[in-house]
Amino acid sequence: RGTSMLAGWLPTSGLTALELSDNYFGDQGIASLLATDGRYQSADLPYTQLVSLGLNSCCLTDTALRMLTDALACNWASLASLRILRNNR
Repeated sequence: RGTSMLAGWLPTSGLTALELSDNYFGDQGIASLLATDGRYQSADLPYTQLVSLGLNSCCLTDTALRMLTDALACNWASLASLRILRNNR
């Protein structure tokens, strides 16, 4: 629920850094954060101004990391820093 609320707010927030580490929301949380729950196709994701994203210890699997990679390839954010340590693989 929290990540879906962030998804609606991020594109207009002007936020450049987001630290979500140690929040165990898993793959569903990433899907919600990226608004890939049916509202958008990857190419239509709203752009955010994020340059730093912390996702350490969020129980992410390869599936979530693929979603994130697809979103970044579609310019969801221009990250200079991405932290994804200690997640499930």
